Amino acid sequence: MERPFKMEWESYINKTIVSLRGPIIEKSIQIETMIDIYIASKYATSKDIEDELICLVLSNINMNIKLKVFGYLMNKHSKEYTDSNPQFYDDLCLINSRRNAIAHYPAAFDDLSVETFMFFNKFTLTKSRYGGITPLKENPDPEKDERLNLFEQQYFSEADINGLQGMMDRYISDFRKLNGYDPAPDNNQKNSD
Repeated sequence: MERPFKMEWESYINKTIVSLRGPIIEKSIQIETMIDIYIASKYATSKDIEDELICLVLSNINMNIKLKVFGYLMNKHSKEYTDSNPQFYDDLCLINSRRNAIAHYPAAFDDLSVETFMFFNKFTLTKSRYGGITPLKENPDPEKDERLNLFEQQYFSEADINGLQGMMDRYISDFRKLNGYDPAPDNNQKNSD
């Protein structure tokens, strides 16, 4: 692939990724906040203790552990919700996994990744399985370059990101209700006045 042409595509891919990462990270923060509030509310006897649990304990626990605790507490205290939404725990694990890739994996701009975007409208995020990024040659030979299996790659289209955002919006709304908050206003609704 000619370099000037490839550079134009790299710039376009980068702008696309940048515009899609922010909303996913923001919605992840909202979900994690709702999970923290739910967990703390089940153990705290006062708002002060709830705040201390969130600030001193839950803020220092990784999301995978929070999800396990949250799943347990949901099954114990919100059985009606878990019975009507049996996939919620798996959905949250999927959201967390995709959020981590979108937030932390750098975009790949090798020829194959650029062509994947050009022809399939999917961008490639790549992370070394064993630490830092080791650049690959422009056209690596899978038979000779054992580094190819050292990378984890995830592919996302704009539709994938939109679907993930929709799932996240649903859980944000559900968890706001579970935590006793009014549903978030729908910015897409027109004012009836």
